[in-house]
Amino acid sequence: MRRISSLLFSGLLLAIPGVSTAGVEEGLSAAKHNDFATALKEFQPLAEQGSASAQYYLGTMYLNGMGVARNYGVAFRWISKAAEQGFAPAQADLGLMYFNGAVVAKNDPEAVKWLSRSAKQGFANAQFLLGLAYLEGTGVSKDEAEAVKWFSSAAEQGNAPAQYNLGSLYLSGQGVTRNEAEAINWYSKAAQQGFAPAQFQLGMAYAEGTWVTRDEDEAVKWFTKATQQGYAPAQKKLREYQHDF
Repeated sequence: MRRISSLLFSGLLLAIPGVSTAGVEEGLSAAKHNDFATALKEFQPLAEQGSASAQYYLGTMYLNGMGVARNYGVAFRWISKAAEQGFAPAQADLGLMYFNGAVVAKNDPEAVKWLSRSAKQGFANAQFLLGLAYLEGTGVSKDEAEAVKWFSSAAEQGNAPAQYNLGSLYLSGQGVTRNEAEAINWYSKAAQQGFAPAQFQLGMAYAEGTWVTRDEDEAVKWFTKATQQGYAPAQKKLREYQHDF
């Protein structure tokens, strides 16, 4: 199963602390208010002058069709330039592009190369994706202990998908000593951030009372939260509870 290839790009026009010049900040502020014409006016010249952050944000605009016609080729060119300068968010998106194979020809080893560069800079999204690569053996030899390492790094930074996957590995004992308390800890952190799969797993834990004290009210609470996000397994479980009561 290739979960990586179904993930969305992290390319959003969000400020990243410590990397923005004045013009980039103005562009981000404009984009935040959907003034993409001004954002383009700010990003374009800075990108051409070699600003890695401007190159990344300009590429993101073309990737998502924000104020410009969507153009994957142009997006790839600008994001690549930023990645080659060591800009971690661009490296993460470039890695995901190579995994997905939609913007550029699929190349799993190339994806792992760029994700590794980003992850080693501490970028949580890349750490999560690199963890998935090691967990699934995508573009790299399967290594569950290495997956735990990268999931842990991202989870400690608050990355909800990484927290969920780390909880699952603690529950199954893959790459780490089985620890149900740690599994619940990480599921809870992800669930509290609104990550539907974690909410569902937490609901199951309370419904079955296998890892925690059984509590049907807590189970229904978490199934409901996941259901509100359209998570099908939770919807099914909630219907079962409603039928029983």
